[in-house]
Amino acid sequence: MLRQPVVSFALAAFLMLTVSSHQAVAGQCRNETRLLQVTTAQSAHLRELSCRFDRNASATLHVQFQRLSEGAAGVLLNNGTAPWTSRVYGNATVLDNPVLRQYRELVGKFGTPVRTGTRGAEEPGGAISGEFGVVGLAQPQHAGSVGSQTVETFELPLRIDGPLVEEIQHILTQRTWPPSLQFQYSFHEIETKQSSLFDQLRVWRYLTRADVDRMERNLRRYNSLVGKTAREFVQYRTERFSKALPLLRYLIADGLPERFRHFSSTIGEGCFQIDFSLNWIEFAVDVAVLRNRSQQPISIGKFLGAKDERKGLRELSSGQNSVAQTGPLTAASTKLQPGESIVVPLRLVFGRSINEDVYRTVSAEQRQISEKRYRRIQATRPGTEFRIVMQTELTSDQRRGRQPDTYIVLKTRESFTPHSEPEERAHSFGPVWDLFGIEAAGEELSFVNPERDTIHFTVASGAGSCPILYAWSEHRNRWVKRGKVLHAAQGKTKLQTETVSFDGFVPRFLLSEEELEVAHISGLAASVVLDNGETIWLKLRLAGGVATAAALPISIYSDDAVEFALDLPDGISANRVMQTRLGLTGYYDRYSTVLLVRSGAQRQRTVRGDD
Repeated sequence: MLRQPVVSFALAAFLMLTVSSHQAVAGQCRNETRLLQVTTAQSAHLRELSCRFDRNASATLHVQFQRLSEGAAGVLLNNGTAPWTSRVYGNATVLDNPVLRQYRELVGKFGTPVRTGTRGAEEPGGAISGEFGVVGLAQPQHAGSVGSQTVETFELPLRIDGPLVEEIQHILTQRTWPPSLQFQYSFHEIETKQSSLFDQLRVWRYLTRADVDRMERNLRRYNSLVGKTAREFVQYRTERFSKALPLLRYLIADGLPERFRHFSSTIGEGCFQIDFSLNWIEFAVDVAVLRNRSQQPISIGKFLGAKDERKGLRELSSGQNSVAQTGPLTAASTKLQPGESIVVPLRLVFGRSINEDVYRTVSAEQRQISEKRYRRIQATRPGTEFRIVMQTELTSDQRRGRQPDTYIVLKTRESFTPHSEPEERAHSFGPVWDLFGIEAAGEELSFVNPERDTIHFTVASGAGSCPILYAWSEHRNRWVKRGKVLHAAQGKTKLQTETVSFDGFVPRFLLSEEELEVAHISGLAASVVLDNGETIWLKLRLAGGVATAAALPISIYSDDAVEFALDLPDGISANRVMQTRLGLTGYYDRYSTVLLVRSGAQRQRTVRGDD
């Protein structure tokens, strides 16, 4: 399995720097490049606007326009913490405006707190590692680990698995491709053997409103296809934990834009996983940062610009929105003391990348290679059937080809369609501000024609898809994401035991399946280490008071979660616990591999293992 990010924690700062294209009323701004020591091991050249006032030459205001990804926004806009915040922003406050209120509403309804880096005493930390990196015009890309530092932030559930059950069944059982799907052929040259025609082949189609309406029903059906029964789990199941689908419905309540997101799945030789996940959605918040770098206070009387008060999603054009009203923006006047900053939220952005400029562009040469693959398929005789030999990661007695555990998909020449690529478009959501300038002490500063640099922070957890562990924080009265567990245990033959540790006493845990897979948990154990060094083993119980030992093994299916609690012995208080240790034993299977094996009986009637 490929390493997948659990949370993208990038601060993609679009530092918009320029000299005004028209004469300002009084003050003037010019481009500057400044070397910033972001961490003890990292520095970056940042370009910004340095603005001076004609009536008060000693007052200096520095202006940056930045794009914060969801993790960075959680730090800056929602009371999170990160070790580099003060170095980048100084003593910062956030302007209360409609964009900030919309952001906090999203996080309040759908967000999940995430803690990474060093574990603290107040609540459990995370096994999630992190890197700080910079990409800019003035320096090459570089990154450094922040795994030893603590970061507290929030993330939105933007990974949405909406299984296209009809298409999956069609692919497994029919000799044609589903007519709803489009094809994106590989950009690599064709190899000599015929099988290379399907190297990195992807099938895809755009998300529709009907897909959203059917997602829950499709997921229940997919669960049943891989073997879930009502009596197998329902008595232990926690009420729906994932907020991914409610978030998607909230975002499109005022309309689903065309080509907002698309489903896609790899169909190629080797590891076979037809999951049809929605293409990854990344969330960012555009802000302006105004910092007083002089030795005297600066009073900002008005924020000047344009605003769009519409609700819902709409497409961005070159990173900006068309706005409906221009003039003073509704906001309270503010005074910046020396070294202070004010952060002005401008727009919420949902897109494929935190930086549109790094979108992968397809060259004419790559497109020609892809089209060549399609032409090679169509150059065969009418009625030709192409076979794709798949491999499963599950042990099976089936023989689909000469090698064990292989499966052959047959498709007719006529059901292949020409190469096509989904368009990636970014969309803003909710209120939008465009900041053109400010009035301060009777003078006007104008900010136009921005240039851009990018700064990014990335936080990722272990490789592979796997169940997610949450720990209950008594201090904050909420679930905190711990990260992935059992990530190396894909398949029964890779059964794994893993122990995770937390500072202090953690009374409750929740294990959630948030991808198209089933986790089989055969062992759960918990212990605590007391202040005198003694280790005590604890009893665990599931929701409803059922003893964990009596319920095992437990199968957790997609969009399921199971909660279990730890009970301290009488006479031992929680403040004596120095460390909580949780042990898990189990493995997980991707739905596609399970379904592949389950489909064997039907396929064996039509496909002979003579490859």
